[in-house]
Amino acid sequence: MFAAPHKAASLYRAIHAETAVSHANPHGLILMLYDALLAELVHASTEKDAVKRTRALAKAQRLIEEGLRVGLDFNAPGGLAQNLDLVYEHCTLRLAAAMTDSTAKLSDVIVMIRGLRDAWAQIPPSVRANPRAALAA
Repeated sequence: MFAAPHKAASLYRAIHAETAVSHANPHGLILMLYDALLAELVHASTEKDAVKRTRALAKAQRLIEEGLRVGLDFNAPGGLAQNLDLVYEHCTLRLAAAMTDSTAKLSDVIVMIRGLRDAWAQIPPSVRANPRAALAA
């Protein structure tokens, strides 16, 4: 008669995530991607089971490739998109190496992404409202 508790919890998390995404502004979406990416990186860095570690690394790669990199605006002035693209490329290469080498350290990737996430979170609301004007200045 009732769904299993873990299925109900999973459904709740999915609905909560979908609601958060649908109500987030572009700045908030990037912040959510950074947070999800950091969670997967930390999980992968502490996971002893090879299958679970690889799964977390694959999720992290997808968050970079299908979330952060596709959102870059290479037409924006200042070269920020190009620089971020290089950082993201470096991170995905490190993640690929970590999939085949269980001793590969993810700490440098975590530090880079955490730094980007923290900098992104500190962007003032005035810049969030008009990012192109801030880049052109």
